[in-house]
Amino acid sequence: MSTWKKPLLSAAVAWRPRLGTGLGALFMGLVALSTGCGDAGESGDEETFSALARQDLQGTPATCQQVKSANPSAGDGEYTLYFNGYRFQPWTAWCHDMAGTPTEYLTLKQTGTTANYSQYTVGGETTGETVRTTYFKLRIDPLTLRVNTSDQRFASSTGGLYFMGSRVSSMPYASAMSCNRSAAGAANLDLRDTPFSVAANQFSLGGYLPFGSSLYSQSDQVVDMLGGGWCGWNSLTGISNPSNQNGGQLQLKLTHNKPRSCEELKAAYGDSVDNEYTVYVNGNPNKPWQVWCRNMAGSPLDYLVLKNVGASNYSQYTAGGASPGISVRTSYSRLRIDPINLYVVITDRTFTSSTGGLLHGNSTPVSSMPYATAMSCDWTASGMANLDLRGTSFSVSSNPFARNGYEPVGATQVINAQVFNLTGGGYCGWNSVYGFTDPLNGTNEHLSLVYTP
Repeated sequence: MSTWKKPLLSAAVAWRPRLGTGLGALFMGLVALSTGCGDAGESGDEETFSALARQDLQGTPATCQQVKSANPSAGDGEYTLYFNGYRFQPWTAWCHDMAGTPTEYLTLKQTGTTANYSQYTVGGETTGETVRTTYFKLRIDPLTLRVNTSDQRFASSTGGLYFMGSRVSSMPYASAMSCNRSAAGAANLDLRDTPFSVAANQFSLGGYLPFGSSLYSQSDQVVDMLGGGWCGWNSLTGISNPSNQNGGQLQLKLTHNKPRSCEELKAAYGDSVDNEYTVYVNGNPNKPWQVWCRNMAGSPLDYLVLKNVGASNYSQYTAGGASPGISVRTSYSRLRIDPINLYVVITDRTFTSSTGGLLHGNSTPVSSMPYATAMSCDWTASGMANLDLRGTSFSVSSNPFARNGYEPVGATQVINAQVFNLTGGGYCGWNSVYGFTDPLNGTNEHLSLVYTP
């Protein structure tokens, strides 16, 4: 493995007038940023996130019983549990009966008259008042993430009806029922503001002449149900006559709790080595991407590994005019990325290699260029750059590039959302990310990305 050392260069900004025929103007003299170069061919034994061992359960309890075992005096209340003991998969549980046999409940954040209820609508072959049961907490198995829909410890019911002499006074969770030859029964599941969603294909119609539907929305965190018949219902598959406490097992999924960054990976597994791992956009398990984690022994930094290098992913300041010397080209193999906000820091040159050297404005040395920047100082668009994200999980949402500087010229060729060719120049001018006013001395300019699996 090769080791690249950072050259120590100073940075300064100077503006001075340019004398022209009948026109005075300013042009910029800049010195190159201090740069650090990583080996484009650097590699190591692949150690993906999925291959890492589970964190020791000490300090990461998976059940309320483990909370009690660690702290025998712990009372009923909310505690952080960790699915499978992983630090990056926390969720908040209500631990009930901590003095006896601890059990876990999921506190529902969406409550009221239209959320998390089940209803048996009166009419037809039933008499009395419509029965509605509203849920505030759900009994959940922390190891399987299955909800016991019969548990009504943290629920309230209104109404009461009779069917053929049998009284119904409550309804299990996720059940809609009626006996008036229509889908008059209703139910709602709303897990928003929890880290859970509802697994697919769990509901079906039952009874005599059943009617109904189940509509998933909000990334499967909300399910709206209608059900009925003569008598009929919409409930968990396999459940017969879902009334009172006749329920079943509703499967949930833990979502948006996968590691989003190298820092979260380190927190989940402790100290690790610099290498390529799998992280997830917004912690969503359906949005994985490969990241190179640098400085894992200290403060981790995230880098996007580029698959097309050499003839792609470079920036060039073309020599000539007011900037004599040899054209400066910087090639990128990895891009510093903010994994939470999804943008590239185009001025980070840790994993780059550069050739050439010139004097900007015939006075200040330039030896490297920021990403996605084409520049020259010869009155023409002789500067060049290429951005190529093919083979990664990202693209650029729109054309974010613009000309800037003095008498800027240039163009942006959009091949597709992952490939852009830039030309740029002026006296001196450039084509780069919109709003980038200091292409050689800027320190934190951003190029926004979009997840594109």
